[in-house]
Amino acid sequence: METIWQDVRFGLRMLIKHRIATIVCVVALGLGIGANTAMFSMAEAFLLHPVPFENSDRIVALVDARVASDGGSGFGPRTLPRLRPRPTSIGRKRRVRSMSWPRTRGTN
Repeated sequence: METIWQDVRFGLRMLIKHRIATIVCVVALGLGIGANTAMFSMAEAFLLHPVPFENSDRIVALVDARVASDGGSGFGPRTLPRLRPRPTSIGRKRRVRSMSWPRTRGTN
């Protein structure tokens, strides 16, 4: 048991003697533990818990291939009411968000 305490005291002396290396190791260890915790929390939240919507297997993303006059996509919040009367289109709207996707010309 005395040997263990000698090893602990020696380790603490070396940590105090080499302060820069100790600080770098503690910071690296802290960042690693924090990043690992964040990644597992995200994976647990997205993969193990269901989406908080009814019929979550029917969630889809609507995309309009037309280009609007401002260079963005032709689909936006004002397009949704026109799609609602169609029986196979949309059941209930939860959220509509317009997104602009970068448009590039192909190099054919």
